[in-house]
Amino acid sequence: MTYPTSSDWQNLLQSILENKESIKEMRKTQREAMAELRKEMKDTDYRMKETAKLMKDTDCQMKETAKLMKETDERMKETDERMKETDERIKETDQQIKETSLQMKKTDKQLKETDRKLEKLGMLHGNHVNNVGDVTEDFFFRGLFRKKELGNIKFDIVKRNVGEKKEYDILMVNGDIVVVISVKYKLHEKDIDKFIKKDLDVFKAYCPEFKKYKVYAGIASKFITENLEKKMNSLGIFAISQSGKGIKILNENTLKIQNF
Repeated sequence: MTYPTSSDWQNLLQSILENKESIKEMRKTQREAMAELRKEMKDTDYRMKETAKLMKDTDCQMKETAKLMKETDERMKETDERMKETDERIKETDQQIKETSLQMKKTDKQLKETDRKLEKLGMLHGNHVNNVGDVTEDFFFRGLFRKKELGNIKFDIVKRNVGEKKEYDILMVNGDIVVVISVKYKLHEKDIDKFIKKDLDVFKAYCPEFKKYKVYAGIASKFITENLEKKMNSLGIFAISQSGKGIKILNENTLKIQNF
């Protein structure tokens, strides 16, 4: 029988020590692997929770979306109803427009007929006004021509409708004096203002032959109120009116003649 030598025991001991180190290394590796596995499981669990949360949120969003879609469907139905009502109203409006158009054609025809009648009436009225104006002017011209006197001033010439570009009703001339007379059937205050501003102010420009004359003014009318007489008196204008079949100077005794 052969017994292990000292060298064999040493080799055996060395082998046992090496196996012990290997076992330690394996256990270390196993522990590290387990730790890594636990970490991965923890991460997986976290991700699963997150996923569950996202799924829950998604489910809520889907429910909300379904609710919105339902509301949208209801609104679309309401819109469809309104569009139908609008279509009906449009049809009614079209009918009304057609009826209105027809009525407007009838109205246009009536207006044209009315305009024609008014135009005819206006022509008649215009002719009447012109006739009245001509008769009034003729009346005062004849009276002044016979009298040939205004405010104790004698005149040699009395003529009517003087001027080409601008016509003056009556002029009375003596020496270096000319009286410009405007004739109105019925006198208004605006007639006085217009006569001064638009007729007298430009008289010498339109009738340059009287440029060196003293210019006096008068207004002849069949109807002159007391207030208008006072205004003409203050302006230095002869107020000439009708007296029976003749003419009369209303302010002859109080007038201070104004040279325009």
